[in-house]
Amino acid sequence: MYDRVVVRDYPEVPPSKCALCGSQTRHDGRKYIDLGTNIRGYGALYFCSICLGQICNTLGWLDPVQAAAIKLELDGFRSRTSRLEDENDRLRIALSKLDFVRTALVHDAGPDASTEERTGIVAKPNPEPTESASRSEAVEQGPDEPANVRRPQRVRDPELTRLIGSI
Repeated sequence: MYDRVVVRDYPEVPPSKCALCGSQTRHDGRKYIDLGTNIRGYGALYFCSICLGQICNTLGWLDPVQAAAIKLELDGFRSRTSRLEDENDRLRIALSKLDFVRTALVHDAGPDASTEERTGIVAKPNPEPTESASRSEAVEQGPDEPANVRRPQRVRDPELTRLIGSI
């Protein structure tokens, strides 16, 4: 069977050159595509691999180097997507467990429970102490204590005092 298009190491039949750039070399690594066509008054029609690559790129086709780079980039995207999907699954599982805990807290709280017990949301304590407490219990810093560290205050809740005392 006759192949109409043949890849050759160098152009064999006159004019023995690339029809676009005129290259005739055998030593720069380029190949020559023999289209199996002879034009009267010119001779055999050859294109070197460089010119054919430029023709193909103009048509939007990729050369092997470009295709390999895109394949490598695609493999990286696939790997990253897989890792992100796994992480997303783990986060969804963790969130569903948190939602289960919150639902259980709300369910177990009962109708007479406080808002904190029903919702599972703990209100932030007021960071500013009341005036009477700050005045009556103002304590000066010792010589070895930094100014931003306060000494522990007395426990005022009798239930908490009882629990601490039992330890």
